[in-house]
Amino acid sequence: MQLGAIFDMDGVLVDSSDSHFRAFRRIGADLGRQFSDAELQQTFGMHNNQIFPLLLQ
Repeated sequence: MQLGAIFDMDGVLVDSSDSHFRAFRRIGADLGRQFSDAELQQTFGMHNNQIFPLLLQ
């Protein structure tokens, strides 16, 4: 028996953009910072270690 796993890292199988944006809006609210749609769109597909410095400077 062979087993496999499918990792959907770029939205090919599941569009995770809404979940991504909601999570970052919640983080922003917790930090007292609102993120614009444009800022969040710019970060979609990036790793968190790239996103946080960009958004939180």
